Amino acid sequence: MTILREETHGTRWRAVGLGAFVLLGCQVEPLATHESAIVGGTPASDEAVVAIRYVDGELRCSGTVIAPRVVLTAGHCGIHAGNYYGYEVFFGPDTKGTGQRLAVVDAVRHPAFDGPSFGNDLALLFLAADAPATPKPLRTGPLTPSDVASDVRIVGYGRTKADLDDAGVRRQGFTRITEVTVNEAVLGGASQQCSYDSGGPTFTTEGGIEVLTGVTSRGDSACAEYARVVRVDAYRPFIDAYLADTGSPTRALGERCLWDGQCKTGLCLAAPDEPRIRYCSATCTDDATCGALRCLPSAGATVCQYPRPTPRAPGATCATDADCFDTSCLGAPDGALRCAPPCSPTNTVCPSGFACTPLSEIRYACFPTPPAEPTTGCAVHSAASMEGTFVAALLTTTTAWARRRRRRGSRAVA
Repeated sequence: MTILREETHGTRWRAVGLGAFVLLGCQVEPLATHESAIVGGTPASDEAVVAIRYVDGELRCSGTVIAPRVVLTAGHCGIHAGNYYGYEVFFGPDTKGTGQRLAVVDAVRHPAFDGPSFGNDLALLFLAADAPATPKPLRTGPLTPSDVASDVRIVGYGRTKADLDDAGVRRQGFTRITEVTVNEAVLGGASQQCSYDSGGPTFTTEGGIEVLTGVTSRGDSACAEYARVVRVDAYRPFIDAYLADTGSPTRALGERCLWDGQCKTGLCLAAPDEPRIRYCSATCTDDATCGALRCLPSAGATVCQYPRPTPRAPGATCATDADCFDTSCLGAPDGALRCAPPCSPTNTVCPSGFACTPLSEIRYACFPTPPAEPTTGCAVHSAASMEGTFVAALLTTTTAWARRRRRRGSRAVA
């Protein structure tokens, strides 16, 4: 079996043993270097089958739209609650051509995902807007041994041959089920999944309708003998729970949200000082209508907000990195621990009202600029207390806030 290790300063897994299988979504490099895609595939018109990429366009995996804003893919693609920033989903037949791009604003990997064994190899991504494609229906009935030898259709965005650099085109192929296990199915036939097809769909027919039945996980290193796909029917509780939570108004005022439809108030507000932080808000007339929040102006309206700095945003108080959104929790010049983005004295990228402050001879971070005059009144006290309330509320949600973005050059592939 191929032994995989994580590159500390890269985005790929590399094989360091004799290759027995290939990790289909990442650029695994066995000693023999087999990296092809759906072998024997032809162009596919499935608009709901998407390419998952870094925002710079580098291909990562394939996936399938299963709800207006939800994409189902493989867990080993490395996109999860602590590492979804900087990813996007591409809609189109060729990633080098025209198409629509939507940012990934949330992700959840199966809680029992196991990297070494690829166990429970599923993840769900949430998009910044509705997908320009009709979601694919999920299989409801279970696969059984009687399904062995059944024909299936597979789709993905990988290469056609190991020596061709033609990844990024959506292709389909036809193969057969050769084995059914508790959580997976094994496929084998003329067409075969391979690198960059991870997370892509396997379709069968149920009740006369084509349904999403499997999610590509892994296969042999030559992409010629078999591929393993995760059975969708075996993971419906995991999938359905996320669809229910993100697709209906389950979040209260002040709780984290992804879009308006997730809030009981009908308004999911992007924090003015960090738009990637969103929480349920509501229109208001005074502080009394906002509960633990305050009634403040925002974009021409008056809505319930957390006082700035918004909890988890740059400048907010914190205890650990987990309390910060895409930044570190560092000691500020005022003696408090605050969420602080990195910066450089020669290339300052601090938010307005922040200064690039040295922490050591080589490390700098952005901290709030001290006010010219001492701030008095209840506003300061409210900001501090609101931060604590917000953090406590967020820690109770099922989809935790991301820890700290692992930037390019240090991404985890899991």
